Formats: sequence, structure tokens, C-alpha cells
Amino acid sequence: MFSTVFLDSVAMPISVRNPDYRMLVIAVVGLVLFLLYSLVKVFYKGYYYRLFYVLFRQDYSASSFAESNTSFVNAGIYVLIASILSYAGSVFSILAYQEEMASYFANEELYINAIIILLSVAIVFILKWIVYSFWGWVFEFSDYTKEYLGLFYQNIRALGIIIFPFFLLFPFVGSEARNALTIIVISLIVL
Repeated sequence: MFSTVFLDSVAMPISVRNPDYRMLVIAVVGLVLFLLYSLVKVFYKGYYYRLFYVLFRQDYSASSFAESNTSFVNAGIYVLIASILSYAGSVFSILAYQEEMASYFANEELYINAIIILLSVAIVFILKWIVYSFWGWVFEFSDYTKEYLGLFYQNIRALGIIIFPFFLLFPFVGSEARNALTIIVISLIVL
């Protein structure tokens, strides 16, 4: 009764909200990555230490890391999945926050584009493994190919961890800082 008598004559302001769903995609990917990296940290103690220790050793070989602990195989799979998500999140952040690409990341197609980017990054890594394994088998360099792919994916795991904080910053910085982050992430990916 009170609200109908006194508030009918008062016009309530209407605020139109324009949510940025790009932030939501980045937040969900960031949360999944944080959970995967935390899972490995809690259940596979010493994995990250060994990953970066072997990465910066003088006698650089993937077999020394793989033979160090057989329980690290599962941790390596989790970190590789998280690294692929990290790379895909970085590509998504770079593309979604560029002014030239803004029309392709409208709210309707945003999730489809995010899934396409994730699948593209995963397919690139899978195709690289298939092609190198095939050519190693053809030219009878299977041992060298396995060693190279082990080192390559070890680097991918380490760089995925390093790239993780950079793509989380994209929604919160200005255009000049975003350009600097783009250069940093692309140089790390190319590295």
C-alpha cells in the first residue's frame, strides 16, 4: 500500500548495463588455470621445482626430468592442459582487446570464438607432435624426436606458467599497457 501510494509518482532511474563478457571468459579461464596449477602444487610436491630446475640446467634433457619421478607423469599432463589453456587465453586476450578485432568478439559470438581459439591452439600442439613423430619414424630418428618433443613440451609447460599472469591483466590496463603486454606475450610464445 505504501509503495503504490508514494512511489508511483517517482520515476526510478534506469541504468543500462553493458557487461563485458570478455572479462568473464578470461576470469573463467583464469580460475580453471589457478585450480589446475594449485592441484599440481598440492598433490605433486616438488613438480614445479623440478620443472624449472631441469629447464635451466646445463645438461638439458627431457629424460632426466621424466625419469626423476614417475608420479610426475600425471602432473605433467595437468600442467600441459593448463599450459594449452594459458596459451589459448593469451591469444583470446590479445585478439579480444584489439580495437580492430572488437567486432569479431561481440557478445553473441564470444563463446564460440573462445572455443575456436582453444581448439586451434590444441590442434596446433597435437599436429606438431604427430608431424614430428611421423618424420622421426620415417627418417629413423625416433629417439631424437622423442627427446626433442619432450624438451619442447617441457618448455611449453614452463612458458604456460609464465604467460598465465600476463593475460589476466588485459581487461584491467589501458591501451598502451595492453600493447606492451601483447608484445611481451607474443615474444614469449615465439620464444
